[in-house]
Amino acid sequence: MSGRAVVMLVIGGLVVGCDDSDTTEAGSSTPKETSTQRSASIIGRWEVRRTCDGMVKAVREAGLGKLAPSVVGDYFPDQTLKELARKADVCKCAEPQQHSHFFTEDGQFGSLDQQKAQFDDAPYRVVGDGTLRLSTEFGEEKYRYQIAGGDQLTLEPVIPPRTKREALENPLEFRHALHMAAAVAYTGHSWKRVGCDGWC
Repeated sequence: MSGRAVVMLVIGGLVVGCDDSDTTEAGSSTPKETSTQRSASIIGRWEVRRTCDGMVKAVREAGLGKLAPSVVGDYFPDQTLKELARKADVCKCAEPQQHSHFFTEDGQFGSLDQQKAQFDDAPYRVVGDGTLRLSTEFGEEKYRYQIAGGDQLTLEPVIPPRTKREALENPLEFRHALHMAAAVAYTGHSWKRVGCDGWC
């Protein structure tokens, strides 16, 4: 599968459009909770209004900023990654979409696009105080998580140095580090708890 095809699979079907509306959003830090609260509360469905600018922010916060064209390609299906890399504003004219993750009681994780079509699927397990692991098609992934007020989730990817280095050495390919920082964690942003709607 080509790098661009994987980008389109992971990010989901995003729509191209252009207007002057503000498509940025603010992330937030959340206070620590007890391990029991976090472990119990991760079960459910979590949604975010994911934007192109937010994807760029996510990879920058993970130290992968130069890889931004590789995570926004599905906003611009008519442009190659090389064309995106030459843009002064890689996100110009990109429209946001709702995106969600779910965690089931029996240990399944999944991602849904705005039509609620599933495109990510992996077993997960809580392994410590606010830490979870996913077993994805890319390999094992570790995240720290916090939940504020019972309904605001933040995910922080723990990206191994080798995984980050491999991504930086191949800036026009979608790599494991990008999956962690942008597709799953959406680093620097909060996910809001919503109804399961049959997914969890």
